[in-house]
Amino acid sequence: MILTTLALFAAGLSEDPPKPDPQKRVCKQQKQTGTRFTKTTCRTSAEWEAIAEAARKTAAESFNKPVINTSRE
Repeated sequence: MILTTLALFAAGLSEDPPKPDPQKRVCKQQKQTGTRFTKTTCRTSAEWEAIAEAARKTAAESFNKPVINTSRE
């Protein structure tokens, strides 16, 4: 019984979750500096993914930059 349950559970984990519709409109609440109010920004799923990818690319580039040694020895 336990093995059957584990097998069914493992089979359910191997399935990929469905991809969201790239043209579906998604609205997000964003906090703004200097105010307690939030701003609602609506974009398509594809646009949000492009923004996230650009942020990941920028972060990766900043981590991979060579470090300039400015110490005087």
